[in-house]
Amino acid sequence: MSGNWVLVTGASRGIGRKTVQTLSDSTNIVFTGRCPESIKQTKELCTNSRFLVTGYVCDNNSEDDIKTLSDKLINTYGAPLGIVHNAGITKDSIHINQTSDDWLAVLDTNLVSVFRWHKYLLPSMMYNGDGSIIFMSSVSAIIGNPGQTIYSSSKAALHGLTKSLAHEVGRFGIRVNCIVPGLIKSEMVEEIPKEKLNFLQEKILLRRLGEQQDVANLVEFLLSHKSSYITAQSFIIDGGMSS
Repeated sequence: MSGNWVLVTGASRGIGRKTVQTLSDSTNIVFTGRCPESIKQTKELCTNSRFLVTGYVCDNNSEDDIKTLSDKLINTYGAPLGIVHNAGITKDSIHINQTSDDWLAVLDTNLVSVFRWHKYLLPSMMYNGDGSIIFMSSVSAIIGNPGQTIYSSSKAALHGLTKSLAHEVGRFGIRVNCIVPGLIKSEMVEEIPKEKLNFLQEKILLRRLGEQQDVANLVEFLLSHKSSYITAQSFIIDGGMSS
């Protein structure tokens, strides 16, 4: 497994879980989550994989957790070939009703945690001279959404990070790209009231929700050498919702 593995954060459910399941057909995977039972369920979906799939409980808000796990992974497996930053949270409410703690919590998980992982993993990737980094943004960062000023701000920041980081690490052979999903079938979307969901679906040119597999396929492509000349880009996958 040395030098041939990918890290996927926030992979104990939803798009992250489907991404792990998809990538497990072609490479070794290390993924993180907060719930041991959910991590176990993700691993069970990959039992037929001929590659190693390992899950760890890790708090993205904890510098100590990330440092400890990063050091362990590098010492055991070497530098990763790719990092998929999928972990994220939202705290939805009207802007004037939000608190500073709400903002700090979302920004820390969705944005600052990315830096924590890079602090400990990116130097080894730069030394190896190869790799792919993928951020998971949201269509909310492009078209906005009432009640999601914190979430959309945190996701919009990833677009700027994509551009700037790509400039910094491109000379080391590392590509940096961003995926921008629209309404994808998931636990989070299932919580949207049916009337509102129907209204939103009418804005999608294809008139349907996206599948988690759609996003996982794009992740797989951007990690592979089939996309070896693609960097500093954001890829919208929303069925035309933002057009």
